[in-house]
Amino acid sequence: ASAALLPAFDSYGPLLGRAARADLLGNVRKLRKAGAGPGVGDVGTIVVADPDFRDVDGPTMALFWLNRILQQIAATFEYLLATDDDLVRVATRAYLEVTAPYNLRHQRAIGRILLKIIPNRKALVRCYGQPDFAHLAPVLERWLAASKPTRDAIDAFYAARPAVTPPLRWKKNAKKLD
Repeated sequence: ASAALLPAFDSYGPLLGRAARADLLGNVRKLRKAGAGPGVGDVGTIVVADPDFRDVDGPTMALFWLNRILQQIAATFEYLLATDDDLVRVATRAYLEVTAPYNLRHQRAIGRILLKIIPNRKALVRCYGQPDFAHLAPVLERWLAASKPTRDAIDAFYAARPAVTPPLRWKKNAKKLD
């Protein structure tokens, strides 16, 4: 699921794209280093056995942040499919709803600034090698459908284990964009 996101990251422009790609792949590497295979079951076993689940470099946090990235991109794709809003607006909305609640105040401020430099829908379409959004839409829909069981399983894993879930640091109605 994560490899299919790399063109989406490219559409964010070189600076943000490289950062997002490095973050995603860094979390995957942390999980593999801990012994995770490609399945959620493997990852869950490693996370449950993680002796220091608050370690930012450990598998528990890597899995949590990997899923925040997947869920944020999923929300962005869903908004793109449902509206004609520009990429900056839907990506910001997805960030505010999915990832920002777990970020510190300064991280949210930086995130919102960086999201303002995202190009547009046309750049996203080009990064996926499609002629227009009508051709890209089925690609996004397939990714959403294929990744949903994994994303949902990871969410359920953390919902069942509040002790290892990072705390919410911010509560806001993200539907209201300021």
